[in-house]
Amino acid sequence: MIASKSSNGLLHNESEFQLLTYLKKKTYYAISFDGYINKWGKNDPDIVQQFGFIYRFIIVFTENGKWKKLFINPHLTIGMYFLRVLVGIVLLLNTK
Repeated sequence: MIASKSSNGLLHNESEFQLLTYLKKKTYYAISFDGYINKWGKNDPDIVQQFGFIYRFIIVFTENGKWKKLFINPHLTIGMYFLRVLVGIVLLLNTK
């Protein structure tokens, strides 16, 4: 995945995946988390859901029948969760 800046934001090319580029993009997005949370309030139900561990790591991938794809493609499921953990580690390391 290649993400590059343009005058209109980030451009995405999902055909080529590069781990470091992916992690940098996630870090870029994370910079705006505080502003997003402050805008809506940390107790807003949508914010609580979006930033909740259970929702981000389980429910979002299993709701609306998506769990079937997890079982059909266990190798992709493992890879997806590996990326989620890496993103979490990168975000924790970049939190000041």
